[in-house]
Amino acid sequence: MSFSGSVKEELLRYEDSARHCCIAELAAMIAFHGEIVPAPEGKLILTISSENESILRKVFTLLEKTFTMELKVSTDRQIVRKNNRFTIDIDDTELTVKILQAVKVLSADRRPVTTNALVNPIIIQRSCCKRAFLRGAFFMCRLY
Repeated sequence: MSFSGSVKEELLRYEDSARHCCIAELAAMIAFHGEIVPAPEGKLILTISSENESILRKVFTLLEKTFTMELKVSTDRQIVRKNNRFTIDIDDTELTVKILQAVKVLSADRRPVTTNALVNPIIIQRSCCKRAFLRGAFFMCRLY
């Protein structure tokens, strides 16, 4: 196993107890490999994908822990460029909006929040949240 792979394995076992840090970690994961898909009838679907199934389990755990609800997500497995690609689809529009508002992608009135940065600076004000954001970004980046 590569060095980055072993570091990811170690970080996957780490669990933040603070909600704000979980939101920062999710914000990075959504920023790097999240996609907001408009569906018919004004619905929104949030899709998060990765080549590592363990990382998607981490995303699922963070979502369940942060939003304290039973999640109904569909997972999909595709082969892209000889690699497996695992996907979580959250097709509950209200939950998608709640998640996007928490990571400051949508405002309270469901309008997109514009920022010049990859993530809204409010998300990473604390140093613990900066670490959580970097951890989430590291999970989603594929290192060669």
